[in-house]
Amino acid sequence: MPQSITLITTAVLTLLLSLAQLAPIQQAALNSESVEHLEGDLIVEGGVTQTIEGKQLYIKGNLIVKDGSTLIVKNSTIVLELRFFGEYWAEVRDGSQLIVENSTLERTDGHNTLFVVNPGCRVVLRNVFSGWDIAPNGGEILLENYDASSARNGIFFSSGQIVAKNSKFNIISVVVASEERKCVELEGLSPGYVDHLVITRGSDKRLELISSEVDKWVVDVGFPNKPSHADVVVKDSKLWGLWIWFNPESEVVIKDIQPGTFTHWRMSEAWKVEGMGYDIELINTSVDMFKLQIVGKAVVERVSGVQVAPRGSSYVYVKDSVIEVNLILRGNEHVVLENTEVRASMIELIQDRSSLQYVIGRGGTHYLEFRNAVVKVPFEIGCDYAFITGDVTIEPGVGVIWACGVVDREFSVEVCDVFGNPIGGAYVEVLDSGGNVVWSGWTDEGGRAKFTIRFTEKNYEDTWVLRVEAGGASSSTGFGFLSSTPIRARVLLPLPLIVFIAHWKWYAVAIALTALAGVGILVWRRLRKRE
Repeated sequence: MPQSITLITTAVLTLLLSLAQLAPIQQAALNSESVEHLEGDLIVEGGVTQTIEGKQLYIKGNLIVKDGSTLIVKNSTIVLELRFFGEYWAEVRDGSQLIVENSTLERTDGHNTLFVVNPGCRVVLRNVFSGWDIAPNGGEILLENYDASSARNGIFFSSGQIVAKNSKFNIISVVVASEERKCVELEGLSPGYVDHLVITRGSDKRLELISSEVDKWVVDVGFPNKPSHADVVVKDSKLWGLWIWFNPESEVVIKDIQPGTFTHWRMSEAWKVEGMGYDIELINTSVDMFKLQIVGKAVVERVSGVQVAPRGSSYVYVKDSVIEVNLILRGNEHVVLENTEVRASMIELIQDRSSLQYVIGRGGTHYLEFRNAVVKVPFEIGCDYAFITGDVTIEPGVGVIWACGVVDREFSVEVCDVFGNPIGGAYVEVLDSGGNVVWSGWTDEGGRAKFTIRFTEKNYEDTWVLRVEAGGASSSTGFGFLSSTPIRARVLLPLPLIVFIAHWKWYAVAIALTALAGVGILVWRRLRKRE
């Protein structure tokens, strides 16, 4: 029997009335005389009650309340100082409590950070402005005059008892997954003012919204680490995102999809999906973006309006597509982009340190391969190690945010003359910013060579020099971490050599004909002597 999602709507108000009912939420006043900085985790433990009041606290670490303890925050600002996506998070566990009033919970530079609430815990947030994304694994959460409109997301509703009154959310994501076979129906999810809405998924999973605003709705389907058996039907809704988990056992072919309105669409009919255990059906529903959370093997072809988010030793081959939301590499994956353009947001090569790392492995290594790709977005580097290779056009003005990590980038070189003819056997040197030769070699018959440079946060802004010598002529070209490949070096050869290279085929024909003519004359002369 399908499990229905209860949608209760008692009134429909105009936009002006809805705005009037929402109490304004102010960020906590910053008191420069009470600023504190903490290096490392803030941990409240041992069953104690700790109060933070009238402070502006910056934490380079996690905030954890455990062992049946209570943390009370009043008239304060707490900032988690993230350098990249998911570096630090907040967590309440072991039957503990977190009570926050008239305060701000924020993170640096708009990075994503999770606020994890575990079973048996209680969280109360009143008159709070928050940039943290609530991700409950259980527990009770009461939100009153809570503003998460500037958070990366807002709420990932997968479990727990959540009541939100007079609140604002950027995104509410309804997570659907089950180890047991079932069908979950969602209906009437639309952005805007919500007078009264209840979504239930059993006695221990309930989300209630009262006089609140939701800017975007997301349906997030599947488990990251194993097959789910909950089929999902979404009817008469306006989704900002459909987020799909492709678990480690899955092998899929995702093709010919883009944002739009779907009168009737079924995932199993549109794509090849093996090892996932569930299906998705859209009926009279619009989707603005598709998030492909790939942990298995996937071929993605002719798609647009997507975020590609692989992790966990996955292999992803994207062809003839446009990534218009994000490319996020979060764990030990191999990603190939062929004839594909990354058009919006960022390319993130990061190490996700959230609770998901314990589910599908720590994501500190990345392999990114370009095949005639185009990049129009910045890079964010926050990982242990990454290897980048292949031919790519990186548009001018693209930047990089380098938090930590090592990146080996393999550069290809193409040496040719002024006519564009490849020059084989050209000598190539690479010099660092200090003028030291760090690599040297020779081009192959096609005028190509490859070398690798190791980049860190100390040298990623440096300029290297590519020096080429051929036929007595030379040229020099500057390049850096964000240079397009292949690096094309043109050498002005002496005119006779240029002419020879430009017309070598005709020279080869002429030499062959001359040789044949010489053989013919020799044979003719010997025949004459015999006569």
